[in-house]
Amino acid sequence: MITYWFVIHFPNLVKREIFTLYHFRFIDDGSVSSINNVRLLQFVSPDGSNWPWDWRGGSVSFKPYSPHFYVEPDADLGMFEYGRKPTFTIHWGDKAAKSVKSATATVRDVFGEVVAEKTFDVAPSPRGTSSFDLAGFDKHGTFSVTVKAGDNPEDFCVFATYPKFRRKPGVPTPFGATDVSSPEAARLAADLGFTYVRHFLQWPTVQPLPDTW
Repeated sequence: MITYWFVIHFPNLVKREIFTLYHFRFIDDGSVSSINNVRLLQFVSPDGSNWPWDWRGGSVSFKPYSPHFYVEPDADLGMFEYGRKPTFTIHWGDKAAKSVKSATATVRDVFGEVVAEKTFDVAPSPRGTSSFDLAGFDKHGTFSVTVKAGDNPEDFCVFATYPKFRRKPGVPTPFGATDVSSPEAARLAADLGFTYVRHFLQWPTVQPLPDTW
């Protein structure tokens, strides 16, 4: 059983809008076969517990909503360039406990070790938002952020920090990326040093009506 952190694109997967970071556990004992070069994936929460379902591909849609709250990184695709302060937004639901005055964010690395923790003030309101940042956070890599706010069920998101690739003018790199379907993902690929990207389109954008292209 091998555990990895990956940058992977699943459109609108579980209240994460586009191209984001997830913690996957790959079962590598020979019992799982590869289908279209995509293995069966098991989602894992920061506390190590498995999510109750597996996922093999894209195209599922879930509306990003929680009756209490959910948290998301503010950077496009959850990726913060080195030196940029990580910031996050809490989206409150209709059942968020209004008596809550503060929340705690716990940051863990890919090994599950706590690397940062911060308590901050919040003021929950139905469908409202609260923001917090990790000022002074200078670690590199991929991390989860778990937010606990009073008696509300906790939520987490994942983010990463990355170095922007320094290009030589007029000199392309030999690297490319596939399964790119948004301008944000294309810009990130360029920042990471990719010169070529393979864009995926939904078929209705190519043929919206019969015999209409």
